[in-house]
Amino acid sequence: MFIPLIKQTIEKSLVEKPEGIVIAKLISEIRKACPSIDRQSIKEAIRTLLDDGSLMYVNRLGQTMISTNVNRPVKISERIWIAPPNTSLHDISSGSVLIKISPGIAFGNGIHPTTKMCLKAMDFIFMSGAKIKSMLDIGTGTGILAIAASLLGAEKCIGTDIDACARSEARANIISNSISKQKIDIIDTEIGLLALQPDLVTANLRYPTLISMSDLIASAVNKEGYAILSGMRPEEKEFVCKKYCKKFELLQEYSESGWNALLLKTNTM
Repeated sequence: MFIPLIKQTIEKSLVEKPEGIVIAKLISEIRKACPSIDRQSIKEAIRTLLDDGSLMYVNRLGQTMISTNVNRPVKISERIWIAPPNTSLHDISSGSVLIKISPGIAFGNGIHPTTKMCLKAMDFIFMSGAKIKSMLDIGTGTGILAIAASLLGAEKCIGTDIDACARSEARANIISNSISKQKIDIIDTEIGLLALQPDLVTANLRYPTLISMSDLIASAVNKEGYAILSGMRPEEKEFVCKKYCKKFELLQEYSESGWNALLLKTNTM
């Protein structure tokens, strides 16, 4: 009966420690968050989550740790799943969108809360019937958001990143998803120099960058477009909203494990 609560606590702990957490420390953190649950019940719940594949053992520097299992499909939204490259469509429900991502050093495996919220917001836009022909992803990392937009129906996506390693990983992930170079372009060009005014701009960045780039992001979106902003903490959300309110109206807010994201639409009034 405690498994959902324990699982939620474990996932929150692993957000800040994606490389894994020592079992004893994990139990201690769960006990701190859920003092009414005894140690034995926690151990049994962890064992159940290991058996069903939600968690996995990893070895880091000679220590056995617990981590999120990235070797299986993970459902993110109504239609979107993330999985390692060797996953087949038969492993998920029909009508779903499967994004194949190799865990890398650029931005993990795509299941960080800030990324998941972007994907949920994107799925919401496409399911609402909005016409998203072009998309720009700022700080693309693994390329997951550009890949998702392409698989959901966008005709042209551009991912920008100043990190050469991230760009390399993104291009490899695009190939894993059988998407042509004509549909997704990964570049290091500054967004202010791009002629494209896309229907959707995504920016999964930290708060200072979201603030400093607000004018560039606002001017990049076309007059009937959308923006998805993620990477802010709850106490930062209000300041981000104020910074973008002149150009956009707020459609949706998302929160998960101490992170927030916003779905915005260009204000045409």
